[in-house]
Amino acid sequence: MTKVHLSKSELPKIIANIEANGGDASELRAILEDSPKANHPEEMSDDEVVNYNRSISTVQEGEGLVCSMCKKTSPRLTSGTCDQCFRSWSLSCKAAIVKMRRKDGSSNHG
Repeated sequence: MTKVHLSKSELPKIIANIEANGGDASELRAILEDSPKANHPEEMSDDEVVNYNRSISTVQEGEGLVCSMCKKTSPRLTSGTCDQCFRSWSLSCKAAIVKMRRKDGSSNHG
């Protein structure tokens, strides 16, 4: 058996392609849905949120890369942003989700 490593961001495209061609993607769909914390950032630590978002993002490494947010150069960009801006963005998303769920009383569990 050959192992293939895929990111969770690639799985929805593969699942859609399989199902569009009449195939059964139920096993891949189960893998995609097997990350309950990803759907509940309020249950994750700040570092877990940042690391999860980084794991599903594009990372570039090299000299002279420029952050699209702060415009500073960085040896690594994640989704076009330096580590500091990426962390700030990730945590602002977490805060927004928590605030939204508190406001509407939902937890998205289930």
